[in-house]
Amino acid sequence: MKGLCNERDIWIISSVPYSPSSNSVTTNGTWAMSRGLGLPPRSWAEVMGTFMYLQNCTNGDEHSI
Repeated sequence: MKGLCNERDIWIISSVPYSPSSNSVTTNGTWAMSRGLGLPPRSWAEVMGTFMYLQNCTNGDEHSI
């Protein structure tokens, strides 16, 4: 798996399951998108899904989105 990812320039970023501290990038990004777009709290799941999609489509560099 690591070899295939290296060939395709894919970064594997792992975290400890059920660890809130390792989820800070996702949580902060989702919060920022929600606030920036003026969305209500009930749209959290949709915003998080969109944020994760964008993260997975980029190399994780904050300037590439």
